[in-house]
Amino acid sequence: MNDYRLESPPILRDFLSYHETIKAHSQKTVDEYFLDLRNFFRYLKQSRDPSLRDRPLSEISMSGNYNSSQKSNLPL
Repeated sequence: MNDYRLESPPILRDFLSYHETIKAHSQKTVDEYFLDLRNFFRYLKQSRDPSLRDRPLSEISMSGNYNSSQKSNLPL
């Protein structure tokens, strides 16, 4: 399993760290949260960016590389 700390945005790292340390969830549970949320974040990026529509989710980075004009057009 890849270390989620290497490829996750800060908000996701914080969420996963919280569940592992404060909530005392097992590492396997946290890993599954990461996999589910990674796919969800990729899906959101794909649905908001027409240039990503034909790419498989596995090829979409989770990093948020939007410029300010793109951010203002994203739905909440």
